[in-house]
Amino acid sequence: MNFKDFQELGIRNMVLKELGSVALIKPYLELLRVREIIDMVVPIERKRELTHGEVIEALTANRLDDPMPLLHIQEWAEDSGVEEAYGISPDSLNDDRLGRALDAIYPYIEEIQSLIALELIERYNIDSNLVLWDTTSCYFEGAYEESEYIELGYSRDKKPHKKQIVTGLNLSREGIPLAHNILPGNSSDKKEALNNVQVLQKSLRPKKLLFVGDRAVLTKNNIPALQEQNVHYLGPFAAAEKDFILSIPDEEFWPLDYSTSKGKQGYYGVEKELSFRYKGKEYHNRALVVKSDEKASVVAKTRTKNLEKITAGLEHIRSKLNERKYKKRTYAQEQIDKLFHRKKKYRAFLNIELTGEDGELSLDWSFNEVALAQEKRLDGKYILITNLSPEEYPSTELLKLYKSRHLNESRFRTFKSDLRVRPVFLRTDERIMALLFINILALTLYCLVEWLCRQNNLQVTARTVLKKLRKIRQTVTQVTFKLE
Repeated sequence: MNFKDFQELGIRNMVLKELGSVALIKPYLELLRVREIIDMVVPIERKRELTHGEVIEALTANRLDDPMPLLHIQEWAEDSGVEEAYGISPDSLNDDRLGRALDAIYPYIEEIQSLIALELIERYNIDSNLVLWDTTSCYFEGAYEESEYIELGYSRDKKPHKKQIVTGLNLSREGIPLAHNILPGNSSDKKEALNNVQVLQKSLRPKKLLFVGDRAVLTKNNIPALQEQNVHYLGPFAAAEKDFILSIPDEEFWPLDYSTSKGKQGYYGVEKELSFRYKGKEYHNRALVVKSDEKASVVAKTRTKNLEKITAGLEHIRSKLNERKYKKRTYAQEQIDKLFHRKKKYRAFLNIELTGEDGELSLDWSFNEVALAQEKRLDGKYILITNLSPEEYPSTELLKLYKSRHLNESRFRTFKSDLRVRPVFLRTDERIMALLFINILALTLYCLVEWLCRQNNLQVTARTVLKKLRKIRQTVTQVTFKLE
């Protein structure tokens, strides 16, 4: 049957609407009481067509279905069946109403997220005692000169010249977001980790918090504070790492019963006590020194490649010596120094001698075999430090627990790709932070759907589920009958 046949039957209007993922997400939003919690926490000054909870609920659905700027949400709502699934008129989701909702929820983000997380924990029996924490950056186009958060800083996106905001994400053991932090682009993980722990204890109310972080978290400054707060911790320890590892003979390392998700093995470990002094007090920790064959191989190949580039550069400089600019010793030295830009540690592996006067320069080099041999002993090795008991968490379990932090990296990829956290077409800090919270809320639902699939032996990603559900359509027709 073609369109002409429909016309002859008196069908004057046919509308095709997507109703798959938008309708699927609604029950989860209701189970977590998203609309109810927002409307309970956020005051409404006067009666409006929509509550803030209804607006945020629809905006969260958009993040999961087809993320787009606020300016186009109304158009999306018209095409995706929001009115049929949520009872919300698309006309009411204009960018002005969306902006007012973002302004309204901003002061209450922490409270809203805490209540939603507690609902999630209770309803699905999510473990809130273990938290995996990591940070990522989100870069912005433009100056944002009045922003207190969008600043230059260490860029995880490899955009060092772009201003950014840093987002910290706290995941449960199941890989579901329980809390987040929005931090200035120039913030330090070392300083923010303790603030994050305090927020977690207040918002999640864990019986005994186990905090798993990266090497920026477990410092000589932070460990005493974590112990004083009665927090369990696990993560890499960078302080005095080199000397501590070199003090352990290679023959003391024993195989660990661990393999990666891809089945790769080759992990070894040895346990030691690691102690340090801080402000006149001695702190004792359990340390697991890990060696990974795969990581050792990658490090060795990288070192070989970089040394080859540096020595090739030295050979090039030597071939140019005493010609034009290379007659000057200062210029030749500058070119040598450039070879070590962002590779400063490689200087220790080479003995370089630039001798002679201007116009009569000579360049020679050789490898520092002692320094290289020492460096090779560090290949693939790192320290995990903890205050967990060996009875509850033997060596292999410590490694498995630390390795579960790959979930953070996976969630950040989803945050930036599927949920399209950027570009952000907003100018005020308040609206930007509120929209980032909505993206985190969408990520929570995304991860929940995926986890529930796994619980029911469905080895699929949430991306696949949502993609297949988008193929479901609703056809709305208007029929006019001809009376003969």
